[in-house]
Amino acid sequence: MRGKIIIGTRGSKLALTQARYVANLINKFDSNIKIEIKIIKTTGDKLMVALHKAPEKGLFVKEIEEALLNKEIDLAVHSMKDMPAETISELEIFAVPIREDPSDVIVPRNKLNVGSLKDIDSNSVFATSSLRRISLINNFLKCKEIKDIRGNIDTRLKKLDEGFCDYIIMAKAALDRLGIKRNFITLDPFSFVPAVAQGALAIQGRKEDFNKFAEIIRFLDDSDTRISTDIERRVLRLIGGGCQIPFGCYVCPIENKFFKISAFIEKDDNIIRVLFEEDFKKDKNEVADEIYKRLFF
Repeated sequence: MRGKIIIGTRGSKLALTQARYVANLINKFDSNIKIEIKIIKTTGDKLMVALHKAPEKGLFVKEIEEALLNKEIDLAVHSMKDMPAETISELEIFAVPIREDPSDVIVPRNKLNVGSLKDIDSNSVFATSSLRRISLINNFLKCKEIKDIRGNIDTRLKKLDEGFCDYIIMAKAALDRLGIKRNFITLDPFSFVPAVAQGALAIQGRKEDFNKFAEIIRFLDDSDTRISTDIERRVLRLIGGGCQIPFGCYVCPIENKFFKISAFIEKDDNIIRVLFEEDFKKDKNEVADEIYKRLFF
């Protein structure tokens, strides 16, 4: 394929890093393709309340998808965990590159010397705006308070080091992609369950353009990440959720033999957790349905 591709993305440092990563992958496939990255401001970027309090879903992708539909851009790069479970019929997730580490990490204030969960004092103050993380903190750790915190990665780290709180919880993938080097505790994703598709990117396009990008799609798409995130997103669709409920799901393929699966949901102040394995050859929709059944029945 020759010519030019316009990639749409949010304007945060992380979003631009992710878009440039995809652009570099495309140029590895064909160095003759010219790529323009177009920044699109989304409703989520202007949000002044915690995401779970917002009346709409997909606030970090809505305007980017509109730009796709209006043919202002050719492809969009999203953090897949920002995408609503139900997608627009004219659009499709073309490719899912290999997933980064989906784990959450606990990042301490810069003057705190901690190396493990045992070092965290019960009088500590945590900060997060995620209902999932709040639920898991309350069940995993003893702390004095959980504060609400918003903003991009740099903003949250600045608030942390200025003393707003003692610890924040972030996606390890975000820190890794930005090359941020600082002390943190990595949480086991099978215990402290990540958000659906955490650590994965989605390259989205118009269905009518699929054949046009077919060769690039085959080059970019990672089959294990695609299968895992398809299963996780189907569970999200089945529960009809988003950021409005405390829910996490992680599906990990092990050597093309089986899936190791961890999921949880909080209902009526009770946490329901599942941890089990499924045959890798089992239909992915059946795997998702089994996760849903174990959470709800």
